[in-house]
Amino acid sequence: MTYSLDYRKQVLKSLADGMTFAEAASFYDISPTYSKVEETAA
Repeated sequence: MTYSLDYRKQVLKSLADGMTFAEAASFYDISPTYSKVEETAA
């Protein structure tokens, strides 16, 4: 599944603000495994 840029930015902002990957996965209903979201952050 492809996520919009705005959606990915929001996920990354949540992670930067201290949310863990597990919390983000649960909150945003996304897989906790490696994804394009993490690749975008690099």
